Amino acid sequence: MPVNIDPVLIDLGPLSIRWYGVLVTAALLISMFVTEYYAKKLGQDPDKVADLYVPMILAIIIGARLGHVVTNWEYYSQNPLDIFRIYKGGLASHGAFILTVIVGVFLSRRKGLDTWSLADAIAPCIAIGHIFVRLGNFINGELYGSSTNLPWGIVFPGTYTPRHPLQLYEIITSVILLGLIIGLFHRRRFPGQVFLLTMIYVSVVRALLDILRPEFRVTQYLSLGQIASITTAVVALILLIFQKRKHRLRSNLGKEADHV
Repeated sequence: MPVNIDPVLIDLGPLSIRWYGVLVTAALLISMFVTEYYAKKLGQDPDKVADLYVPMILAIIIGARLGHVVTNWEYYSQNPLDIFRIYKGGLASHGAFILTVIVGVFLSRRKGLDTWSLADAIAPCIAIGHIFVRLGNFINGELYGSSTNLPWGIVFPGTYTPRHPLQLYEIITSVILLGLIIGLFHRRRFPGQVFLLTMIYVSVVRALLDILRPEFRVTQYLSLGQIASITTAVVALILLIFQKRKHRLRSNLGKEADHV
């Protein structure tokens, strides 16, 4: 099934508005409202949370670009000016995640916010971001998978055989994730639970879907993206266990204090 969608929404001659930019902007705006909503529910000061929007958005963009540059350093070392030509494309989600976490931890502590509760409030935005960004990737005809004979395989521009529409796979799994996150908030037991379970889910899904991605393998079986995803999932699992035990210990101490 061939697909060829014009990635340009509005062409104004020297200036063009692309679907990808519109979708990313929509994802950021919706994420701000969602973060504020859940931050209030978790007892965080909405004004302090709002102060984090601009630096966090900058961290997402800069981190995503740096992640792409690092993983393609052979090219950018020979073409350093292209590092700043972000309008030509080239973003990496792992880079965005790493820098956003660093900035988020630093600023939340500086503002006197609970870091883990803030992370939980941001968790739905991870799913929202994936839905909108992958839709933009689909319209651009990029980040597709390897060749397939399955009936839903898509012939993207520049390809000659049907490919796995990995963008659509990620959109579907992200919609499922968003529903799980909303339900999980009603059963949240300790700070960080929602965020860490989200990261485990996202990382496992990404590692599995990358099996279908035709890219260079660092080892015989694993790509750099898969290694990063597996590492993220393991770290998130360790932190989840730590947070759960920490919460249980505090609960036990609180019960003992009530009996004194």
